Amino acid sequence: MADITGLKTFAAGGTIVSDDVNDNFYSGKTDSYRALNGHLDSDNVASTWTLEEEQIRNQAVANGRMVGLTGNLDYTGHTFPSENTDSGAYLPIPGASISFYLPYDASILILTWQVTGANAQAFGSDDVCELKMFFDDVFESRQFRAIPESKEAGTPTYSRPRHTHHDRVWSGHVLKTNVTKGWHSASVRIFNSSGTVRIRVRNMKTIWFK
Repeated sequence: MADITGLKTFAAGGTIVSDDVNDNFYSGKTDSYRALNGHLDSDNVASTWTLEEEQIRNQAVANGRMVGLTGNLDYTGHTFPSENTDSGAYLPIPGASISFYLPYDASILILTWQVTGANAQAFGSDDVCELKMFFDDVFESRQFRAIPESKEAGTPTYSRPRHTHHDRVWSGHVLKTNVTKGWHSASVRIFNSSGTVRIRVRNMKTIWFK
């Protein structure tokens, strides 16, 4: 608003009402000098003036959040349904799952994560160990990884070594555009039908821009 209009006026010699004076300085029902406190717009700016970086309040146009854990997290096959197609088969991994609030509609939202995993799955078995990334409880297309087999089959199991260098690190990212204001969630989720899988260092990061 370029002009402040609608102010209460006072006549010479008249009695001043304090409510009218207060309304002139700040009122949510009428125009007032509250326009000077965050309600100015481009009409109040000279055409030759440009906005500089130091004049933008910190976190006004961009912000972010992060979660992570370093402690080992073990899963057994009994933790999950029998098939990865069952409802709720993929479980969110603590430390790689985040809920966050967008204070405004974000033109760009970047999600990035790292998850380290290893299993004791026998070579040639029908078991699987899979990771998927979800945004707002919906699987993100093509954001899928499998932790490979790592152990020789046969009995006794203690005599069948687990091969080294079969751990996997998944460093991934997703870019979303035009994400609405409000609460959102992002998570890497796991399904495992093998004996044991261990999730090591993991994190989930989100960065948004107005």
